Amino acid sequence: MARSSEQARLSLRKPRWFAVVALAGLWASLAACQASPPSPGASGPADRIRVVTTTTVFADMVHNVGGDLVDVTSLVPRNGDVHTFEPKPADVRAAARAKLLVMNGLGLDDWLAKTITNASSSGTPLVRLAVDLPGVTLLPGEDPGTQNPHLFMDPRYAELYVDRIAAGLKQVDPKDARRVDDQASTYKTRLKALDEWVRTQVSSIPAANRKLVTFHDAFPYYAREYGITIVGVAVAAPGQDPSAGYTASLIDAIRKAGVKAIFSESQFPAKLVEQLAAETGTKVVANLYDDALGDVDVTSLVPRNGEVHTFEPKPADVRAVARAKLLVMNGLGLDDWLAKTITNASSSGTPLVRLAVDLPGVTLLPGEDPGTQNPHLFMDPRYAELYVDRIAAGLKQVDPKDARRVDDQASTYKTRLKALDEWVRTQVSSIPAANRKLVTFHDAFPYYAREYGITIVGVAVAAPGQDPSAGYTASLIDAIRKAGVKAIFSESQFPAKLVEQLAAETGTKVVANLYDDALGDAPVTSYEAVIRWDTQQLVAALR
Repeated sequence: MARSSEQARLSLRKPRWFAVVALAGLWASLAACQASPPSPGASGPADRIRVVTTTTVFADMVHNVGGDLVDVTSLVPRNGDVHTFEPKPADVRAAARAKLLVMNGLGLDDWLAKTITNASSSGTPLVRLAVDLPGVTLLPGEDPGTQNPHLFMDPRYAELYVDRIAAGLKQVDPKDARRVDDQASTYKTRLKALDEWVRTQVSSIPAANRKLVTFHDAFPYYAREYGITIVGVAVAAPGQDPSAGYTASLIDAIRKAGVKAIFSESQFPAKLVEQLAAETGTKVVANLYDDALGDVDVTSLVPRNGEVHTFEPKPADVRAVARAKLLVMNGLGLDDWLAKTITNASSSGTPLVRLAVDLPGVTLLPGEDPGTQNPHLFMDPRYAELYVDRIAAGLKQVDPKDARRVDDQASTYKTRLKALDEWVRTQVSSIPAANRKLVTFHDAFPYYAREYGITIVGVAVAAPGQDPSAGYTASLIDAIRKAGVKAIFSESQFPAKLVEQLAAETGTKVVANLYDDALGDAPVTSYEAVIRWDTQQLVAALR
């Protein structure tokens, strides 16, 4: 049963894989191939629909349906408990700023009504995902006359949630209705595939073992759909301790049913579940996820907006490397400091994926020093597809049993990268050919520029961390003037002072900021978002 219990657990939560350490946020973004797919036709941050949801589960759904049309905030944080959540003043302010509010209803998160009242935002559209949902058969809740609110744990009902979310987004943004419909349709296709996968996984559990005990009553719809019997729950209502009589009856039911495992849940303390397991001789399996998403087990050593070239690992980074089951880096001089970190971590046996080294089918461009190559291949989405292949190979090496899932998710991600490539090509084609001239802080864009027909006039510094000579800067100023460059682009991880000086000397404007070696804050929170953001900045400034 150990294997079957684990399969059931995986089907109930967001995939976590295992500890993967990536060297920059971009690699973390690429390694998390199951992330929500953004749309190639991105909206600028000022154009995004501000959506506030009660939980991270619904925020994830909104993100999948809205893509880059939305800026989503969940009031309840990851691993939080929606049942007992108490909104803070910051949550009230977030609700007041929202253009759309999304909740479940049926008693799960009805505290939002008070939050809306305090925010004086009663005119903001409110989507109640589970209330009066057509085509569903509700199950009873914990109190007489109530219904269990956890419909979303059945992927078929989650499809109905998607329809409601899409309708809400189209209400506040009718001009993008077609994009919303297309993204909703794509997401529902994935939910159908998820439903089939869960069905297959659960079918591998012997029928006599399909008995479930969890912390609270979040799984009735899941259990009904996939043929699992719920023997009981540790607490009838989160936030209320069970009576001695209730617990005694549950212990008796667990023993009579021959339950093999009791499942704790991420947002609740495990103590009560552990006591039940001790009384009944069963084991505790931690953790299931239901009302909230969890953390992702991909760690980037270089933080958001960090500088990978000059990064110096700290003791905590060495410990993270020591715990990893897989290490991912770029190579070609970008992040070769990892070798020393691995030595210090005594983790030389951990598989190491060098994404850019000896990559087949690429034509390398020269680096800053003789005999070196520019390491920024990932700025060309076509080459990013090759990175995905390498990441997939690394994941399958350490987790061969899930090879098919890795391949499927890698294939889906590569399809999105192909669409991204086509979108960039279309956007750059709108820039007059004479204006396709680029000056940035450092040499991160040669592969992007080569692929999309842009001329790099120069960079402010030949090597990050080294000040340019007066002669170098004078030559660059001359080149900028002769080329008639329209804008100079700063980069998020570097000071803008040098770029601003160049702009002042040449009469050009500064555009802040491009992203390359690291992700940033919203909306630049994924690899695809980086490429879209940079393309939008280039088009806006040079067209």
